[in-house]
Amino acid sequence: MVGGYAKVVLAGAGSLWFVACFEPEPPSGETAGEASASEDATEAGSSGPSTDAATTAEDATTGDASTSEGNGTTATTGEATTAAAESDSAGATTVTSEPGTTTGDGSEGSDAVGDSGSETAPGSESGGCDCGEYEVCFVYFCREAQVVYLNFDAEGDFSYDTAVREDATENVHGIDPALVGALPGYGSGTQRADVLAAVQNAFNQYGVVVTDVRPTEIDYAMIVFTENPGTDPQALGAGQVDCNNAVGNSIYFVYLTEEDPFTADYHANLVTRSIAMGIGLELVTDENDVMSSEVSSTESWFSNECTAIDGTAQCSAQHAQFCDTGDEQLAHMELEAVFGWRGGYY
Repeated sequence: MVGGYAKVVLAGAGSLWFVACFEPEPPSGETAGEASASEDATEAGSSGPSTDAATTAEDATTGDASTSEGNGTTATTGEATTAAAESDSAGATTVTSEPGTTTGDGSEGSDAVGDSGSETAPGSESGGCDCGEYEVCFVYFCREAQVVYLNFDAEGDFSYDTAVREDATENVHGIDPALVGALPGYGSGTQRADVLAAVQNAFNQYGVVVTDVRPTEIDYAMIVFTENPGTDPQALGAGQVDCNNAVGNSIYFVYLTEEDPFTADYHANLVTRSIAMGIGLELVTDENDVMSSEVSSTESWFSNECTAIDGTAQCSAQHAQFCDTGDEQLAHMELEAVFGWRGGYY
């Protein structure tokens, strides 16, 4: 990905996005080059959710950070209905809000984009194209995908080093160890399969491959499951908003285990939101959008309309490409620009 990034931490409860899409019939005589949606969209390496140290809690302020498009630290509760921004002496912005949940699934009353689970993107089944493990089919041709590894077991010898570029393939991150915790992993029960399937479904129509097996010899982003280390009981994870997916091989830590009281859809929504933050999407006020600051307990989708950022925008230049102001974002179009759109009506 390209551009600056801002440190961020997830906290609180929030929602997701998705709208039913339908598989279009391939136009007769269409060539592989013509069949591609967003073939010329921005691709800047294989990076995903980027992480960095931050905390979020009511009336909390984060430490060292700076600008909105650079290395600024932002903390969000992740379950906001209202939010107030305040800056500390270091220029860090903290967003606090009251906890809450939403049960909306984005299927009514919103322009969300997604896959209901009954349809697949064109060419993703037999008869489309024969793609490799880490490729996706864009109607009639294969293309290298953005790979995201869901590290349910928190396996790996992680090291904290702010002097080098973050790298999921080497388990190197720049997150304060106090925000990472003991890394017990998610748990080995059946719910992890439901979470994996839901996250895969969320990105099904984009050029993204989500896997629970660590890849070898390729670049990938990584979501690491761990328990809340107790620094902030309301925090949901630690990572950074990565404008335009600038930081390759990024790492995000999410505070989710099978033993917590939330549903599999809630877990999947939070993971989906974290991955999207890795390309510069931010939390919004629309509770029907999966990027909502309130994580939904039911299936949610990415919005296909401009929605207001909840708090101070970190990637305003990126958002302004698709909305009238950088204080709003159009999630679907920004995902398409980075990952490509595999097809479907919206």
